Amino acid sequence: MKRLRQVSLRQWVVVGTVVVIVGSVVIVAMAYAGWTLGLGTHDRGVTVTVALTADALFAGLVATVLALSAYWAASGTADLHVELTFNYSKPNEPVFKLGTPLPGTSWRPIEPFKQNRARVVVYNRSKYSARNASVQIRLRGFMNVQPVPGWLVISSANMVGATAFQWDGGADQLVHEGVARVLREFTLIDAQVDPASTQPLIVVTVVADGVKPKPIMMPVRALEPDEWSKYMQEIGIQTFTV
Repeated sequence: MKRLRQVSLRQWVVVGTVVVIVGSVVIVAMAYAGWTLGLGTHDRGVTVTVALTADALFAGLVATVLALSAYWAASGTADLHVELTFNYSKPNEPVFKLGTPLPGTSWRPIEPFKQNRARVVVYNRSKYSARNASVQIRLRGFMNVQPVPGWLVISSANMVGATAFQWDGGADQLVHEGVARVLREFTLIDAQVDPASTQPLIVVTVVADGVKPKPIMMPVRALEPDEWSKYMQEIGIQTFTV
């Protein structure tokens, strides 16, 4: 549809330009060849003035349409969506295997394996490019989350560690229409959760110039080893060794 709209706009630009040129030719012909175009007068001053006015009006109309089209194309809002996909999990549905409880605490480590690594992708589903795109990942119910290369820690708490990260695309890196922008990998190495007292939650928000924040709530499924084995069988992986 967008390509058809582009072709249509280009056709109108060509048609408008041709008509303006033809109008200019008619003016010259009326001035020097005596064309009257059915105006009922042979006064060249009158006929040329009428043709000149009509040509100017049409040229102004074409310029207005083109200006409005350019404004419409430049002022549109991008439609951004983000997917956070951990290994062995569906997009935006994180599932982790719990490790042995830490001595003297109810906190449980997330098993250190590929399940801790996530692919982060930003999609632009509109026909307008997004400028200054930014993605925030906020963690609730997590502890001991380590810094992640390529992600800036924007929030932390004593005895807990990092609680929020941010990626910034910058003004010179646009997210174009139909493009999947793959960001740096996000990891939860050494992370711990306490699902017995708090539901672990990951909140991912994507923003850009003119784009309102769209937070996505991702409740975390923290599974016991036997539950994890059943889950792995459900998704088609029969054997799994840490």
